[in-house]
Amino acid sequence: NVPLQAPYLMAPGTYPGMSRTIVRVTTVDGLVGLGEGGDPGDARIISAQPFTGLDTDELRLALGATTVGPRPRPRRDARVVAGHPLAPVEVALCDIAAREAGLPLCEWLGGARRRDIPVSEYFAYRPGLETTPADVARYCARMTEEHGAWRFEGKVAVRALDEDLRLVRAVRAAIGPSAALRLDANM
Repeated sequence: NVPLQAPYLMAPGTYPGMSRTIVRVTTVDGLVGLGEGGDPGDARIISAQPFTGLDTDELRLALGATTVGPRPRPRRDARVVAGHPLAPVEVALCDIAAREAGLPLCEWLGGARRRDIPVSEYFAYRPGLETTPADVARYCARMTEEHGAWRFEGKVAVRALDEDLRLVRAVRAAIGPSAALRLDANM
C-alpha cells in the first residue's frame, strides 16, 4: 500500500492511498524486469503460478497469446480496475526483453507516442489539512507558487452543490484565469 500524505474525500468515500502488486522477475543471467498491477489481489494469483525455471521469451509469448482482459466495468468505489491479474508479469517480461535488446521499453514496444505528458495538480478536501473551500484554494495557490502548477483537477460532489460552487470559485481565484481547471465528480 502506498499511503497518501493525507486521505482525501471523494463521492464514494475516503481514499487513503493506492494498493498495487509490483512484480520483479529476475532471469538466471541477472536481468531484472518490473511490472505493476492495479489490484493487490493479483499478488496471490501470481504467486500461485509455476513461473520458476521457464524461458522468459516463451512465457511472454504464452501470456500475450492467452491474456485477454475482461470488458470494462463501471466503478462504484475508489479501486482501480485492472485488466488481467497476470498483466504485471507480462509487463515485467517485456521489460526484460527490452533490456536484452538494449532498448528503452517504449522503443521495444514500437516507439514513443509523445515526449511530453501533461500532469495536473490534484486537489480535494483532506481531513486535518484542507477542510474548507478557502483551505483548498490556499493549497492550490501554494502549488502554483512552489511548483509552477498551471493545470489543476479536483474532487467535487463530495459536499452540497453550493459548497462545490464556493470551492470552484475559490480555487479559480487562487490559480488565476489562465490556469486549466478540471473537475472530477466520480460518476
